[in-house]
Amino acid sequence: MLGFCHWAPRPPCQAHCTPAPSTAPNVPRAVSPLPLPAPVVDDLAEMDRVIRERLRSEVMLVNTVAGLRSVPAEVNEAATAMGYSSASRFWRVQLPLAQPTAFAGLRVAAVSTVALVTVGFVVGYGGLGNLIDDGLDTFFRPQVLTATVLCVLLAVLFDLVVLGIERLATPWRRQRTGGS
Repeated sequence: MLGFCHWAPRPPCQAHCTPAPSTAPNVPRAVSPLPLPAPVVDDLAEMDRVIRERLRSEVMLVNTVAGLRSVPAEVNEAATAMGYSSASRFWRVQLPLAQPTAFAGLRVAAVSTVALVTVGFVVGYGGLGNLIDDGLDTFFRPQVLTATVLCVLLAVLFDLVVLGIERLATPWRRQRTGGS
């Protein structure tokens, strides 16, 4: 809900302005210090899960808002002129145009989750992070290399799955080859 408040209609003097893409990565750092209601947790593993959920939510929210803000004013005006209501314009025009940016956030969140789960060994959460830590403690390089390669492969797999879902959800973005 917080992100959609930032998406409120802009004054006419700013309607033609869209935020620079390079500002989107800076938003999580600006939003993170805001006092948001934090659930009370009594377990470090649960705290690890809460942190991962919050970071993933922020990344996806920031990219979705950036995608919605990047819809050109001319497109919104054309949809209004064609008789779309504000809800219909959102679902049929703005959201489809924002999908690539939103899916980019989902891809970043998916890969970041793999990285954060790897670090979860610090709070006793287990996983591939334990293999890396044990290998570093015993100087057993094959174990460290194997766990690292598995983490990278898992991250790539997650990225490819989200990319496949994006391709299915946005058939109009596929490039046509051959034919006349």
